[in-house]
Amino acid sequence: MGFYLSYPLLFRILVSIILLYSLTKTIYRLFSHPLHSFPGPTLASITNWHKFYYNWYLNGQHSHKIKEWHSQYGPIIRIAPNELHFSSPSAYRAIYTHPDLQKQPEFYKFMTQDSLVGQVNVEYHRRNRRLFAGYFSANAIRAQGEVNGVLWRKASQLCDVLRLRCRQSGDGGKTSMNFVHIARCFSYDVVKDLVLEPSDTLSASTPPPFLSANANITKSIRFVQQFPFLVPIVRALPDTILRFVSQDLLAMKLERLVYIYFLFPSLIMITSLITSTELPNRSISLS
Repeated sequence: MGFYLSYPLLFRILVSIILLYSLTKTIYRLFSHPLHSFPGPTLASITNWHKFYYNWYLNGQHSHKIKEWHSQYGPIIRIAPNELHFSSPSAYRAIYTHPDLQKQPEFYKFMTQDSLVGQVNVEYHRRNRRLFAGYFSANAIRAQGEVNGVLWRKASQLCDVLRLRCRQSGDGGKTSMNFVHIARCFSYDVVKDLVLEPSDTLSASTPPPFLSANANITKSIRFVQQFPFLVPIVRALPDTILRFVSQDLLAMKLERLVYIYFLFPSLIMITSLITSTELPNRSISLS
């Protein structure tokens, strides 16, 4: 007489194993996990699905929820099974200036793994950063052009665009203003003008494919972080399929090298350069 498992019995065994595993994991995360002593909502200590709910279904409301949790639980809270969140700005320097800081691979899976930003290996990142350090230094940027001139010219152009959009939407007009897009174009133009070549996306009637793709891909990051196994699948798709599925995916794949290797790293450096540069005392009127 052979041993036989019917499909209903096999299904019940499989469900029981899943439930037992989930229960064991929940108990561990609540009572034995290294972060179990930190305050925070119970659901956040158990699963990451609440983050996916706020970021994807509620369109990015997780950061607002974190603010509420800080008011309820204190300056250091547990927002996920393996994550803590600090409300004090001074914690940023204490954390990210640590010489042995290890990046979390799960957070960087959606990025190009060999890029300066997406590389999680500390030694590899340091070696690559030294190669780029001279090119993205404050002196190198100043040598390519007058920082004040670029910032003032782009700021004036930004105000011209805002003035035009306000005029179009006034007097009964129905023209809407997407300030997120305008701010993104301004940042892109400043960085590219200082680092690579002059750019004028602010005046464009339609957003360039790269910025549109970047905005759409940024939204999809929330989905990819919950389902990281999709990343290698999308990267393995040929351009012909990407073109059929989404022009945004194709544009992002073709232009991400420029963004990741040049524009994004320089944005951090230029931000610090701007804050340390004394701009001329000028005023602009939007009237």
